[in-house]
Amino acid sequence: MQPYQERVIEEKKALDEKIDKLRTFISDDPKFADAGMEEQGRLREQLQHMLRYTDVLHERIAAFIPGDGVAGDRQLEGQENPAPTA
Repeated sequence: MQPYQERVIEEKKALDEKIDKLRTFISDDPKFADAGMEEQGRLREQLQHMLRYTDVLHERIAAFIPGDGVAGDRQLEGQENPAPTA
């Protein structure tokens, strides 16, 4: 695997951690409710963009791992991003 490919995998892992933290903040942290409607909307929008970004990284990884993408899925084991809850 090329160094840039390894960087893409690491980038996706880091992004997925940030996604998990933002999801937790939105769904579980009382400070989210205190943020005000406009800020809540921006945070939800940010999450949507982050989810699309991780999807694109996943597609890139699947494309540079030979085969039908299954190997790419194995490389990303545990990196699933289910649809966000609003």
